[in-house]
Amino acid sequence: WGVSAFKREAQHLVDSTGGIWDEIVWQHIEYNNLPKFKRVVCWEDPAVTDKPESASQGISIGGITFDDVLIGLYFWEGITSPEECLERAIYQAYTFGAELVGVETNQGGDTWKSVWKLAIAKVLEKLIKEWKALNPERPNIPPISLPKFAEAKAGAGDGPKIERNGQLLTEYERGNVKHLIGTEKVIEKALRRFPNPPLDVADSWWWVWKDLIGAKKKQAGAWKVSG
Repeated sequence: WGVSAFKREAQHLVDSTGGIWDEIVWQHIEYNNLPKFKRVVCWEDPAVTDKPESASQGISIGGITFDDVLIGLYFWEGITSPEECLERAIYQAYTFGAELVGVETNQGGDTWKSVWKLAIAKVLEKLIKEWKALNPERPNIPPISLPKFAEAKAGAGDGPKIERNGQLLTEYERGNVKHLIGTEKVIEKALRRFPNPPLDVADSWWWVWKDLIGAKKKQAGAWKVSG
């Protein structure tokens, strides 16, 4: 149990005001102080259209250190096309050295495989252009290793979004989470406002947690991964 769950379930202190994240003090880390990571992953909580009434989309990138501290490296939320969101996720995942970009495919299903092919081709083209601009005297482009595609569906065993959010909260209460200074306000605002929408970046952060920490309780790396 985390502190808040213990207060609710064991001590029946249910009359506290504000959201469940109000008492959390965020821990931050600067880029120059980042440690080495065992793994870095990126997860996206998608929408299937970019219409104004569409749900927001969220991207989270995180790494797990060798002493099992979860560090949030990049967060983003907004309304855009599925392909543009995935392009952003792939590009940032490459920047932070993530091994995979995972997508919750409850919406869209197999369509995401086609979107992935289009998005990764555009990101590769963008990276090549950037490299040429920075290295005009070097005609030979070194190999570019992009993250793999992973997909997962939220099932009954994962619980509703409130239960998932509580799992994240417990990790923070244990002091096991830090945010890289840069995009930290995105996730901090999202968690403070929970359960008010949009919930997507918080949910994508939960997928990062599950991949790097939660899956150890079952089977690490239990995702369908492809190139």
